[in-house]
Amino acid sequence: HGSGQAAFCGGCDWQHLAYPAQLEWKRRLVNEALERVGGLKGITVKPTLGMETPWRYRNKAQFPVAGRPGHLQMGFYQSGSHRLVDLEDCPLHPEGLMKAARATKTALEAQRVLPYDEHGQRGDMRHVVIRWSDRTGAREMTIVTRGSRPVRGEPLQKALGGGAVYHNVQPEATNVILGRQTRRLEGGGAGRGGTFTERVAGRVFRVSPGAFFQVNPTGADRLVEVLDQWFEATIPPAPPGADLLDLFCGVGLFAISASRRFNRVWGVDDSKAAVADAVGNARANGAGNCRFEVGHADRLLPKIAARAGLEPQDRKRPLVVVVDPPRAGCSPETLAQIIRLAPERLGYVSCDPATLARDLKPLVASGLQIESVQPVDLFPQTSHIESVAMLSRV
Repeated sequence: HGSGQAAFCGGCDWQHLAYPAQLEWKRRLVNEALERVGGLKGITVKPTLGMETPWRYRNKAQFPVAGRPGHLQMGFYQSGSHRLVDLEDCPLHPEGLMKAARATKTALEAQRVLPYDEHGQRGDMRHVVIRWSDRTGAREMTIVTRGSRPVRGEPLQKALGGGAVYHNVQPEATNVILGRQTRRLEGGGAGRGGTFTERVAGRVFRVSPGAFFQVNPTGADRLVEVLDQWFEATIPPAPPGADLLDLFCGVGLFAISASRRFNRVWGVDDSKAAVADAVGNARANGAGNCRFEVGHADRLLPKIAARAGLEPQDRKRPLVVVVDPPRAGCSPETLAQIIRLAPERLGYVSCDPATLARDLKPLVASGLQIESVQPVDLFPQTSHIESVAMLSRV
């Protein structure tokens, strides 16, 4: 597609498959993981929900930087290596984002920045992270360096075409992109308060640098729709409604989108920045029944349950749990706390079929049954698979 460079970097590892074939193979791979990893037979895995235009869908790019002062390389690592492929374009990202990336590379070359060498532990410039929303017009850049000496923000904001520019310091010898220190170099733009915003399912969500958000807003629309249709079909309307626990809630996408259907909503995430965003997003979207707390789910759940009367013996309404964990899935401790609370419904949003299947096995053993699994193609042209498993108590 395009210049062919994306195929060379290896990120779009399914470009050789026609798009309908990609959707069918993703359904098959989810089904295979459920059977082989989870030992779960006879599960209904629905046809994968795809995109009308499966290109230019990503609202975020993370570019490693290499080369030498005045002659930089900025692109992606070739698959299975740390060889950087210098890209002029990538067919998965909006054209405006890639144009801003090219202009940013030129601006950094003019500042004679010294790229970081991970092998020799020398140099400074590590990554350029760009968020770009065609829906809200918001844009944001984070420059990641090894040291605290900042680059000049004004030329970078000009390259971005407005929005906010941040400087993040990552001094550690690690492949984790962002460090703990972030400060704004230049502010303003389309995002609320100079912060990046994205529109999903008719609501606008603020996303701070470092906070997680779905990279495909069209796919995120479908995830919200899948959960909303399931809630409508399986839980009583509010009032009296049910109570919702949203674990790994991020900036509140699922909690806030579903809040009108529930009596009370709690969101839990271990990122302070994400929870602060979630609180502001609930206020901005009129979701006054949402509460968000910072911490690990396995340690916070007993406290929330005791305080809010969500223990099985204390409940006055049905309890619904939604989880959207990282690729590693839920910890055994988190699964144990979910099982202890015995929710009537559980929606598991997963970006890895193997860990989904692994986690579903003890949940099913606890008395939940899998109604269906709905794959949603958030990552066209790649082998990555998102899916939503919907469970109810037997």
